[in-house]
Amino acid sequence: MRLSNVLLLLAATDTNLNSNLNSNLDSNLDSNTQQPPADVSQSNTNTPSSLTPPHPPPGYLRRTFPSLPWLFLPDLLTYLRCLSIPLFTLTYLLPSTPRFDSGITSSLIFALASLTDYLDGYLARRWKVCSDFGAFLDPVADKIMVGTAIILAAGEYGRRLSVPAAVILGREIGVSALREFMSGLGKRNLVKVGYLGKVKTAVTMISLTGLLISPGQTRFYGILTEGLRGKIFEVSVYGIWLSAILTVASAVPYFSAGFKVLREN
Repeated sequence: MRLSNVLLLLAATDTNLNSNLNSNLDSNLDSNTQQPPADVSQSNTNTPSSLTPPHPPPGYLRRTFPSLPWLFLPDLLTYLRCLSIPLFTLTYLLPSTPRFDSGITSSLIFALASLTDYLDGYLARRWKVCSDFGAFLDPVADKIMVGTAIILAAGEYGRRLSVPAAVILGREIGVSALREFMSGLGKRNLVKVGYLGKVKTAVTMISLTGLLISPGQTRFYGILTEGLRGKIFEVSVYGIWLSAILTVASAVPYFSAGFKVLREN
């Protein structure tokens, strides 16, 4: 009788252990099913200096210098363009000396700043590192830079440039206001920059680069003669008038879209 009681007790204990183990396994499986593992790829993509997918594979420079913060390079170029505005303005206003030509120096600074306008947008699109602040600051820097240069040129040469200067500046102010209005309605994509607007910007920057050189005696290692500087200036005057025409033509689609939205509302 004692042996049978012991056997019954052992059997009951084994049954309780099995049921407890099964319940613990079921609860662990349920908890693992309800809480999936964290996405590792999301945590890795937040590293500022590493261009991981969905960014394209690195090129030669990014492979050679992987520790550099390439992610911020487009925005950095935009910041440098903003800093160039007071730099070429002050340089242009300085008097020239036998060893320093203010017109050529300010023209070179403006030309380099204009190149960054293309480069920062190209890198941001190619590397897929567009930022909201960069998208806001880029057109603002362009407008301030172009407006400053054209005011300097118009103040120097008066009537020959006053009309295109007024047209270009008026168009920039009007289109900027229109974009803010359309953005408030959630329809900013209707007034995004078109191909003709990009051509206008390129023609304007090239023409202003020539106008900032200004005619005068050369002090640039004999490369630019006085006659060549005069020819560059004359071509640049025609270029800024062409830019004024392109300015009006490129603004027509923007304001047409704006008036259409106004009629709909």
